[in-house]
Amino acid sequence: LEDLQLPNLEGVLNIFKVVHQSVEAAAKKTLETARRAIYITPTSFLELISSFKKVLGMRRNAVGTLRNRLQKGLDALGQAAYAVANMENELKAKQPVLEETKTQVAEMMVVITEDKAKAAVTKASCQDVEAEAKEQADQATAIKEDAERDLAEALPALNVAEKALKALKLASLQEIRALGKPPDGVKLTLEAVCIMFQVKPVKKSDPNNP
Repeated sequence: LEDLQLPNLEGVLNIFKVVHQSVEAAAKKTLETARRAIYITPTSFLELISSFKKVLGMRRNAVGTLRNRLQKGLDALGQAAYAVANMENELKAKQPVLEETKTQVAEMMVVITEDKAKAAVTKASCQDVEAEAKEQADQATAIKEDAERDLAEALPALNVAEKALKALKLASLQEIRALGKPPDGVKLTLEAVCIMFQVKPVKKSDPNNP
């Protein structure tokens, strides 16, 4: 039993002695009353010691497990307390920065509100400009459509004039040039041609009316 390192080995041995003697007395009484012999030998005493050692080992293991769990819990609590203390210190150290950041955020919100109001005004102005531009674009489209209609109406006459111009012969021009006083129809036609080709008129004296 010395290897068990018991704090009170002598007391344990006395308990073993009492237990062994009690068992012997019970065996003797059983023999007297029930006529049944129960033999208590030194081997029984050794088995008692062996059982005690086994139970003691199991209990020590259980207590050791509980002690380890308790120690881990205490270590975790200590680490948590240390972490909380550090966080509190960091929070105190950052408190001025947090206050400054809070002030900056408040100022920024004021600026954002003002910018938002300005943006609303700018948006309204842009919408007015857009509406005006759309109106001008609609007017330009209408003018373009009118011009295209006028051009479509004038193209047939232009084609006829081009065909007539291609059919015009040099002899006809010389004949017109030889006329001292061209007819009104010829004068009107030549005036239109001069206007089309941007030819300025040249003033000459009328030979019939000097």
